Amino acid sequence: MAETYRGVAFPWLCDQQGHLTTSQYMLMFDVASYHLMDLLTRGIGDDPALSWADVRHEIDYRAEVPAGALVVIDSMIEAMGTSSLRAVHEMRSTDGAVVHARMLAVSVRFDKAARRSAPLSPALRERAAALLPVVEPTA
Repeated sequence: MAETYRGVAFPWLCDQQGHLTTSQYMLMFDVASYHLMDLLTRGIGDDPALSWADVRHEIDYRAEVPAGALVVIDSMIEAMGTSSLRAVHEMRSTDGAVVHARMLAVSVRFDKAARRSAPLSPALRERAAALLPVVEPTA
């Protein structure tokens, strides 16, 4: 996992009950996604003709984020396809004691000119593999 976001649930980002609004969860997860993609593509000769297309978001809200709370989002790659990545972003309290929400995001590498998916480059696949969960062998 890699830390991809750190922020504050400012009161003006909260609803009438004093909890972070759902739109702000999505904003924070979106920022985390940008940082994750930067970690994967920075400095590897990324092709400017390629981009990312988000095709799925699924959020599980687990514990409300009260106004004034400090949050951190850690991200990892859960799976890789030929042209897609499935990432998991976990929002929690900065001490790690509370998991506030988890988002599953599927993003497809996208050729902007051809308007279709493009395969992940070997360098990008290598970086993404470093963020896959470590599975311990069973006896």
